[in-house]
Amino acid sequence: MFKCYMSDFETARSKLIDIMSEFSDYYDYRVTVVFDGNGHADAYNKKSGIEILFSGTDKDADSLIEKKVYDAKDRYGMTVITNDTWVRNISRGMGALVIDSAYFEKMAVDMSKDTDSRLRSMFLISKLRHIHEKI
Repeated sequence: MFKCYMSDFETARSKLIDIMSEFSDYYDYRVTVVFDGNGHADAYNKKSGIEILFSGTDKDADSLIEKKVYDAKDRYGMTVITNDTWVRNISRGMGALVIDSAYFEKMAVDMSKDTDSRLRSMFLISKLRHIHEKI
C-alpha cells in the first residue's frame, strides 16, 4: 500500500496523512504524525484533522517522538508506530505501546476494507429505503 508512493516523497507523505486521518476517524484516536525536516504542517493539519509535526533542521523526527512520549501524561495509553529500533526501545521503555510499521499497514488495509464494506452496506440500505418509499 505505501510502497507504490515512494517514488514521489510528497505524494507518499500526503498518502500517509490520508491513511492516518482515516485511521483516526475510524478508531476515534488522536493521531500525531512526525516528519523529519521543515514542512508546512498547517496546510496538512487543516486538511487531515490530525496533528502533523516537522522536526525542523536542528533535530530529527526520532528525537521529537521521544520528547512527545516523555512529555505525555498517559504514556501507557500512547502508541508509537515505527520500525526504528532506537525509537521502539526508548518508547517501550517509557511505557508506550509500540507497533511495527508492517503490522500497522495490515491494520490500515483491514480498516480500509471494512470501511469500504460499511459504505457499500450504507449505500445499499439507502437504496432499499428509497425503493421502499416508492412502493
